[in-house]
Amino acid sequence: MPSVEIMSRAEHTNWLATTDTEMTYIGKTLAERTPLDTTVTYCSDAQGPVCGGACTTYVGGPKCLAAPNTNCVRADRNVAFCANDGCSDCNFFNDCGTRMDNNFCFTPHTKSILVEA
Repeated sequence: MPSVEIMSRAEHTNWLATTDTEMTYIGKTLAERTPLDTTVTYCSDAQGPVCGGACTTYVGGPKCLAAPNTNCVRADRNVAFCANDGCSDCNFFNDCGTRMDNNFCFTPHTKSILVEA
């Protein structure tokens, strides 16, 4: 199966504007986002090919994000989803094993997400 595709910034912004998912924003606002920033959305529920439930969107630079109860991720850059707190034991978004709708990757039991420079 081909790897999941990195979303364009415009695609990610459009999805955020049109989703009815419960969303929490951390980091910068979308309006404050710079070309060097990464936008990553991670959610708690994965039902078949659909990602949803309680979701968080981070906009910003390099960081290890605490992401307990995460089961699916999407991003506009290659981030790593990690099985442990503190961003260890990670796999990269580009190497997604199970693709979901809207360019999400199924990432069961994720506890942290590494946003690199």
